[in-house]
Amino acid sequence: MDYETLGVTKIEELIAKSDYLVPNINKHDKEPSFDGNIEVYCKPGNTHNKADLIIRVPVQVKGSCKNKHPNTIPFSVDVSDLENYLAAGGAIFFVVYIDEDGDRKSAYYCELLPYTLKKICDEAKGHTTKTIHLKKFPTRKKDISNILLNFAADMKKQFPAISAESVSLDDLRKDGNPKELSFSYTDIEADKSNPIKYLFNHRIFLYATFEHGIKLPVGQIEGVSMASQVFYCPVSVGGQSFYDHCTIIHSKDGATCQIGAGITLSTDEKECKTNISLNLTGRLSERIRDLEFMIEALSNDGFSVNGIFVDLSTVSQEQRIAFNNSEAVDLLSLFKKIQKLLEILHVQNELDFSKLDKKSIRDLKMLMDSVIDNKEVSLVDTDASIGIVTVANLKILVCAAKQKSGLFMIHNFYNGSFAAKMVMTNGKEIDIPIGITLKRDALQKIDNADFNKIIDELNCFQKTTDVLEFTVLFLLEVIHAYDLQPEETKRTNLRDGATKIITWLKENDNNTSTEIHILNELQLIKRERGLTDSEMNILHEIIEDTKQEDIKTGAYLLLGDQLSAKRHFDRMEPTLRDHFIGYPIYHFWNNKEDGPNE
Repeated sequence: MDYETLGVTKIEELIAKSDYLVPNINKHDKEPSFDGNIEVYCKPGNTHNKADLIIRVPVQVKGSCKNKHPNTIPFSVDVSDLENYLAAGGAIFFVVYIDEDGDRKSAYYCELLPYTLKKICDEAKGHTTKTIHLKKFPTRKKDISNILLNFAADMKKQFPAISAESVSLDDLRKDGNPKELSFSYTDIEADKSNPIKYLFNHRIFLYATFEHGIKLPVGQIEGVSMASQVFYCPVSVGGQSFYDHCTIIHSKDGATCQIGAGITLSTDEKECKTNISLNLTGRLSERIRDLEFMIEALSNDGFSVNGIFVDLSTVSQEQRIAFNNSEAVDLLSLFKKIQKLLEILHVQNELDFSKLDKKSIRDLKMLMDSVIDNKEVSLVDTDASIGIVTVANLKILVCAAKQKSGLFMIHNFYNGSFAAKMVMTNGKEIDIPIGITLKRDALQKIDNADFNKIIDELNCFQKTTDVLEFTVLFLLEVIHAYDLQPEETKRTNLRDGATKIITWLKENDNNTSTEIHILNELQLIKRERGLTDSEMNILHEIIEDTKQEDIKTGAYLLLGDQLSAKRHFDRMEPTLRDHFIGYPIYHFWNNKEDGPNE
């Protein structure tokens, strides 16, 4: 039995079904690696114009006697053939299983494009053969057309990849330079209402755009399980806008609409009803907004997306009962109370509900009772009027005042009625703003460091020498706190707060030298970026004008001149050296472990 002839005939019969394809496959062909080609045209028809030819796809056909015809099969291919397919820009490898009677035939195929071939050839280095895996070739003419049309399009796109260095999605991530990613496909009987549907059962290539518009394949996806589309448009109820986008999530089972952090909307076309559910998740502000939206949307029997009304009148009574409106209102009221509390206490980060344990819930209730409801609460009496209360992920600095009853009232730390009394070395007692008494350990932890309120406090005090000196020391504590934080979790509010304090000092502090204010400003800038030429010129002018060794040392550190910094550091008095090592500008000294005196 001539299995090769039977195999080629089977492939020709299948290809001939398509109105887009013309097979040119030779029987008993002696040409190395190839048995012919399939002409792929962009327009259907019984005859084709030359101008409509997209490409000729090289093919190899093998016939084999097999009585069992599984869905996928392995086949050993000569590596030299694979290399020839790569040089040609790709090929489709066919294997036809034929039973021993010659009556039953099953065609299998493997699409070998440059992206795939380069990987296979890399894996086959040092070997003469390589096993590839083939799947059953379809028999429906639509599916046959789609396979060849998409292969032809990818073959043309991947010509640059034949000689180019391979690039993967992981390579793009490591590169850190975002590239435009794109994919496309052809479906001659596409579902235009849901173009994503095709991706669930087909393979696609991802292409990245590089310099000069060159596109290279960087990934292959087969059988997408889920895909999402983000639509940027207003989502509103009764004219009130709640969101600026919604997300459609597609899967094999259908599509759902995701709104906000936890609202899911789906339509049951058979039952002619809409399903909507709320899973409270996300940040406090997101939970509040989702609850407000659900309450309003159900009350109004619908909402609008980009002006198009979405009818919720068909939402079942069971679902409405499950989302008990009165309970939702009560929960919304509680969330808003928590939000009000955090605003009063100047908390700038969101409450993470996933970390809300029993102790956090008790402490949260205690804060609401005292701060919002003006109730006296029980606290362990430590004689300290300032403390940090931990609620889930938040560390909140508060003041506590003991009452005649022995209980306490908790106040916002930035309450203007509080001031700190400091005893100077000469025994003199002075009042200073409570905000500038904060130290680096507290500053790097707390979530309610409010520098606008601290500035307001400073403006309410006389600008005495003592207050100004304490403010300069506070600035150094803020910069230290910023440096103490891990790089991945640095809080920009500390950097921004230090900038505000520097600006206030430059406007109000005439006791501290201008050079020190400039060094503090520039050391903060240098933590974020390199200094400009004009900023470095300012430092050179300071070095020329000042006689203070500590200022010269700091200026040289900011200029990156370690040798000059060390020379002037060594000229300082021992006590001044010790002080200098404690300044945040010492952050810029290289090899701190060795010490500047080494």
